[in-house]
Amino acid sequence: MVQRFYSVSSVTCRHSNNGIQYVEKAMEQNDLHPAGIVCADMVRAYKPHKELFEKALEISGCTSEEAIHVGDSYQSDVLGAMAAGIRPVLLDRKGSREHLDIARAENLSEVLKLLA
Repeated sequence: MVQRFYSVSSVTCRHSNNGIQYVEKAMEQNDLHPAGIVCADMVRAYKPHKELFEKALEISGCTSEEAIHVGDSYQSDVLGAMAAGIRPVLLDRKGSREHLDIARAENLSEVLKLLA
């Protein structure tokens, strides 16, 4: 599992259960330049354990109040972010309307609107 974070107006997190080489290649192909990488091996924990999220905060230099986490899994992303005190945004590409108590976006452009 790899976590990537980017500087926007706050820190947003990108997680992947794929290997680091796969994620690095995908970032390169999409011309994305992450500010850092957090790997599950660094904290010996996977999502939704808060240690992974806390490591991203440590590396980024942000507090949990300055960060958001965008993810497509309620169990792994939303609950993990909440455990670390990070505001979660559920990426709900299918518009399932589940978990209406959580900020949701159907695409990444909608996430930017939530930051405004």
